[in-house]
Amino acid sequence: AEYMGGTGCSMFVHGWRSVSVSSARHFRRVYSSVAHGSHTGLFGLTGLNSPADLLTLASRLKSKIANLSTRLSNDTPSLNTVKLLDEISDSICEVLDVAELCKIVHPNRDYIVSARQVCDMLQSMIIELNTNHGVYGSLAALERSASFPSFTREQQRVVQLLRKDMENAGILLAEPEKQRAIELQDKIYRLCDRFLHNCDASDLRVEVPINRLTRLPANILRRLPTRLAADGTVLSELTSDPLLVNSVLKWVPDPAVRKAAYALGHYSPDNVQVLEELRASRHELAVTLGFPSFTHMFLATKMAKSPEIVQQFVDGLARHLPAKATRELALIAQEKMRMGETAEVFPWDTSFYMGKLLASTFELDARQLSCYFPLPRVLEGLHLICQRLFGVSLSRVALVPAECWAPEVQKFELKHETEGVMGFLYMDLYARSGKLSPTAQYTIRAGRRISPTEYQLPVVALVCNFSPQTHAIPLLTTSELNQLFHEFGHALHSILSRTEFQHVAGGRGELDFVETPSTLFEYFAEDYRVLRHFARHFETNEVIPEAMVQRWRASRKLFAAMTAQESLFQAMLDQACFGVPVPGRTALDLAEELQRRYTLLPVVAGVQRQTVFGHLASYGGGCYTYSFARVFASHIWAKYFEQDPLSREAGERYRRKLLHYGGSRDPEAMLTEYLGERPNQTWYLREIGIDQN
Repeated sequence: AEYMGGTGCSMFVHGWRSVSVSSARHFRRVYSSVAHGSHTGLFGLTGLNSPADLLTLASRLKSKIANLSTRLSNDTPSLNTVKLLDEISDSICEVLDVAELCKIVHPNRDYIVSARQVCDMLQSMIIELNTNHGVYGSLAALERSASFPSFTREQQRVVQLLRKDMENAGILLAEPEKQRAIELQDKIYRLCDRFLHNCDASDLRVEVPINRLTRLPANILRRLPTRLAADGTVLSELTSDPLLVNSVLKWVPDPAVRKAAYALGHYSPDNVQVLEELRASRHELAVTLGFPSFTHMFLATKMAKSPEIVQQFVDGLARHLPAKATRELALIAQEKMRMGETAEVFPWDTSFYMGKLLASTFELDARQLSCYFPLPRVLEGLHLICQRLFGVSLSRVALVPAECWAPEVQKFELKHETEGVMGFLYMDLYARSGKLSPTAQYTIRAGRRISPTEYQLPVVALVCNFSPQTHAIPLLTTSELNQLFHEFGHALHSILSRTEFQHVAGGRGELDFVETPSTLFEYFAEDYRVLRHFARHFETNEVIPEAMVQRWRASRKLFAAMTAQESLFQAMLDQACFGVPVPGRTALDLAEELQRRYTLLPVVAGVQRQTVFGHLASYGGGCYTYSFARVFASHIWAKYFEQDPLSREAGERYRRKLLHYGGSRDPEAMLTEYLGERPNQTWYLREIGIDQN
């Protein structure tokens, strides 16, 4: 799961992305050009009604940016300089973020082609803005000016962030080096795009007899192409589709079939070279800018500050895990032997046997649990949580046909009981042909103050790839429930923040804090005191039994150490891939070495997990943020929500002290002030069943 908060607009590649207001009720809400009237276009963007319109909007944007840039160059550096820069960034994001989303979700190939062209066009504009000496000079002069100390905390922070972003783009380099940095940034953008595309575009296939797939859910099985072999055997075709691969790994008892599916899902041949080129290009860019490695450059402006601190954090958690993880692995080995298999546990065994042991140990049936999570009821639950915690309603609103990209898309309005409409949310939840696999929240329009009386309302899209349904009423698995709550936590961060500048609206802050609000929201999906208000059987209307929820919660600890080891392995693989390179060491070498160091599972020949780990492109240098978020969220939950998860007082404190500020404040200082102490790992270790003593 990811937060995709308009990553393409970064100032101007990290986003020219918001002064905090005591109450948004004083502002008139405006939808700006993201409208919901008769002129609404795709994603609510006025004027976007055909693939060609994307290119038209991009062309108009160039003229608009040229006019704004002229105004900027004629102005004496002042607070208005920052506001103009934010307006420029907002104008770019308005088109670029929509194009990026279009590439992921739109079923029409012509739209996808146009969106790719627009992204390429705007990339050049972004690089040009990032290396504009007039803009940089204005920012530097403003930061040195006598008026700067009188700026609010947010205004000062935005000026400093914009300046640092331009420095990381190479603005201070001599001309030959600057030109090389520009070339590298463009190359990195294209390599990342290729890498992510290849993660979903593998042509690898394998055929297996359909009678070896009988345990697969019916909605998955019926999607598989089949053919009749010469001997009369009905063969089904397995592909690298993540939904299919994960279903095979979870449900199919045949180890040979699971092994084949694992190999399909964990190797993209085209990405082997792409990843090596990405590593080399990021390293060259970092060195050109004066850093030892890309991770040093990336972390310099994050909470973690340096690769050494990430290493200390990861190893500090990792040292608590081996004893429990070894016991967990032994449980799987025993169950394998009971089933007549060898004791050695392979990566394609874990999902199947973990599920089997969880079901038998805690008397849990995943399909029975799903019966209590019909989607309409779950949406009612999200409404209830928002209303009880924040006084915010979640109401479905009618879609204008032109704004909708698929028939299953829904649109919601979030409205505060006294402050009015806070923002809008699209939900696109189910897998379909042509839709790429990332589960993420995408920013369509970030919030910002337009004038003393007007606030631009945020608009976001929540995109998942849930299994197509066989029931008339769609039911969510517990995994899908968790994903939905996670992404909804991102959406709340985007919609409930109230910043002056869109550059720091919602999750547009330090990456190592971005996953905290989303991770925290997962806790509400597993607490009976919350679930009893909405989790009802789709046929009988029975409230989910408390004993069932308690068994489900207890089951989360059974393999928690192995799960945590996997997260730490991914974090360190990312750090190693983009750290100081060791001559001759490939990404595969690093993946195999780190898997041995941080997990208990064997390395498997022919598998190259790093080639399908999309976060190496989208979160390059920042994958540790998920482990950060686990620590932060567990501490927040224990301190403020564990006693009463629906406390309005706790909800308001959370909204006012964290969500409200988006990325406009230093996250470590903000967290420490909110918690009354520095975040620590005690609560997370307790949560996964580990006694530090």
